[in-house]
Amino acid sequence: MMFDSQTTAITKGIAWVSILLYAFALLYTLINYKKWARTSEKWVRNLFWLLFFVVYAVTYAIDSDFFHYKDMVYSTREILDYGLETVYQYIILFLNNNYFLFRVVVFGGAVLVYSFVLSRYDIDKTVGVLLMLIIFGGIFSYARATLAFSIYYLGLSFLVTNDEKRKRSFGALQVKPLMFAIGIGLILSSYLFHRSMLFLIALTPSVFVKLSRKGLYAIAFLSPLILFALRGILGNVFELLSFDAVIDQRINDVYSEAVEINANWLGFIGQVLHYGKYLLCYILISISLYRHIGLIDKRILHLFSYYVVLSYVALLSYPLFDGNIVYMHRFLNMSIVPIIIIISYLYKHRFMQATSLMMVVYWSIANSFLSFARYIF
Repeated sequence: MMFDSQTTAITKGIAWVSILLYAFALLYTLINYKKWARTSEKWVRNLFWLLFFVVYAVTYAIDSDFFHYKDMVYSTREILDYGLETVYQYIILFLNNNYFLFRVVVFGGAVLVYSFVLSRYDIDKTVGVLLMLIIFGGIFSYARATLAFSIYYLGLSFLVTNDEKRKRSFGALQVKPLMFAIGIGLILSSYLFHRSMLFLIALTPSVFVKLSRKGLYAIAFLSPLILFALRGILGNVFELLSFDAVIDQRINDVYSEAVEINANWLGFIGQVLHYGKYLLCYILISISLYRHIGLIDKRILHLFSYYVVLSYVALLSYPLFDGNIVYMHRFLNMSIVPIIIIISYLYKHRFMQATSLMMVVYWSIANSFLSFARYIF
């Protein structure tokens, strides 16, 4: 996306804010990550990092829809039946087209909901926030879909419980009826915040899958059929997202000014770092989890089942959507919450080694600063 000289200067200025915030969070993490398994939660520290993440997300103007959303906020004058979801149009009009406040509400809301998700899985908020910021901070701060899938994963967390009282059995999963109803309500409401949530909603039953040999066979055979059936629906849904028409272009030139990313060696490295990060997380999570399978919280195991299905279907979307990378990109982005929840849990309980965590962190540093460099230099 091309900007005029004034906009470019603003972008670089805001980008520097994001870089400094990222660097501070990274420095804190590198100093303190070995203490996480021994440190108890403190609400003051948690509140600081939650607010820190809000500021980072609000000011993030690198590889995001920052100025794209700015145009939307300034141009929205009435409630329309197409384009941006109705709930955001109401927010824009209520805030009198104030773009800064719009970002505070949307991304501040996303961080708040994400903190509730962390609480549902008994994850230390400081650990969960710092790992999300460092590993997937740019993706979390990318677009409004973050608020939508944060709401979705909060709903998903209500479908699982370790409480032994007043349970009802649903196959391999046991839930409280009231919690189940709340979870379904939140899951369905996520659609109001982004139409692409239809995809996650359709995959919700996979949280009931027990990752046995039969379960893996079921995933292998049923996922392609489900994705193929959703293809027509999702295709129409994304066509309705007229305000998101630039996303495919953003993906292709996110690391270089070239239109075709494969024509630029720096862009190719960026793509390897970006998608390689998902693969690295998947491998390290799988190894750590299966080594300690009998000791893992059942909620984490069910979330891992969902994560496996989502990752598998994301890869399948590339050939089934005729090589359109935008679908795979979107679906992988939706997996960042379960990735961080599971990594935070495994590391906090010493089921994942520090060396494994640092492999992901260092890979993410390279990925992030290559992205930063494009805007600064």
